[in-house]
Amino acid sequence: MRQRPRDYLRRVGALVSLAALPEDIDPTLYIDLDQRSVLRLDRARSALGAQLGPMWEGMRSLRGYERCIFAAFAAQMANNLPLARDIINDLAVSYVRARNEKRAALINSVRAQKALHEYGNTEAVKRICSRHAHKRLVLVSMFEAAKANGVFPSAWFGWLKTVDRTTWYALNDLGLDVASAEACGIRAHWQAEKMAKAPIVNPLIEPALDGLKSYLEELIDVEEDD
Repeated sequence: MRQRPRDYLRRVGALVSLAALPEDIDPTLYIDLDQRSVLRLDRARSALGAQLGPMWEGMRSLRGYERCIFAAFAAQMANNLPLARDIINDLAVSYVRARNEKRAALINSVRAQKALHEYGNTEAVKRICSRHAHKRLVLVSMFEAAKANGVFPSAWFGWLKTVDRTTWYALNDLGLDVASAEACGIRAHWQAEKMAKAPIVNPLIEPALDGLKSYLEELIDVEEDD
């Protein structure tokens, strides 16, 4: 289950009680929400920026299972839907063993290398990779292109949620009007890069922060009020 924005912000230390606020803190670094709690803007920005994750440095920057997911997306983009499905099925099967042995490195598909060899360097793939600075953003655009070429629900790789929640929500949220709190920084930066058609290194997450602020200002925290 996705975290509510309030729960997420509490977890990352951005939503704190007014009493816990340092007396000497710069007033521009927080917002007083309800005379009981405050939003630490500095911590919220840091958390949203951290969602972007590692930089994209080519295929070598991807973990084994990420490389396989990338390969499945590339195969689907190239109209080899059966190969894409086979890779996804391999990952689901291997995940069971990986979970039992607590070794994410076991999540793999031997067919992924074939897909990467045949489709990992197409013009469409190279264009996507050239327009993003972070690997999670590359995966989101690869998934967007794969979905545009046929059915590819995120439920097919639902195991990813237990391995990397942030990447899972970034992919799962694709197509939804509102991104989850756990990946809204990725959505904001991704949209900025889509508009620029170029990689952007520094996090552009203000739209995500604005959305979280609006949520906090408009919705009552039922748990606290109870």
